[in-house]
Amino acid sequence: MSVQPVYDFGHYKQLVASGDAIVLAFCLAMSPEGQELLRIIQSEAERAEVHKAKVKFFQVDPLGQLDILQDCNVKRLPSVIGFKSRRESGRVTHLDPQQLEEMIRKVTTRPVA
Repeated sequence: MSVQPVYDFGHYKQLVASGDAIVLAFCLAMSPEGQELLRIIQSEAERAEVHKAKVKFFQVDPLGQLDILQDCNVKRLPSVIGFKSRRESGRVTHLDPQQLEEMIRKVTTRPVA
């Protein structure tokens, strides 16, 4: 059984709309699929009234450090995107590079027979 990347837009829309995704990480190549995913995530976040203050974007530098970008401008989105739950107060959960990599793998791949 092999594993291949899957862009399951419906899954992301459901997570964002529910407000239950504490951190939604996605390894985002600047590809047509990635651009479509960005468009969907942004529109769903707006529709679900996820306030800009509660939406955080993340990038991972070559050394694996996780930085939070305060700028929510879509044109400047980094390679990894994260959402904080509307129900969670306080700060965004910080992940070490290994946790982040595992989360990205979990949400971007699925088993293929």
